[in-house]
Amino acid sequence: MARLADRARTPFRKPEDARLLEQGLGALRDSGAQDLALLRHIEGRFYLEQVAHRG
Repeated sequence: MARLADRARTPFRKPEDARLLEQGLGALRDSGAQDLALLRHIEGRFYLEQVAHRG
């Protein structure tokens, strides 16, 4: 997930990255991942580059 967030700041980003990120974060949250703050941070880093008001 962190790599997708990092790739959002590069010319190598792809249109399907947002969907992949959401699916991955959703699966981790549903699995009972302990570090929800880290997941939120990764999500924010990604969207800061894509949709600034959402980041």
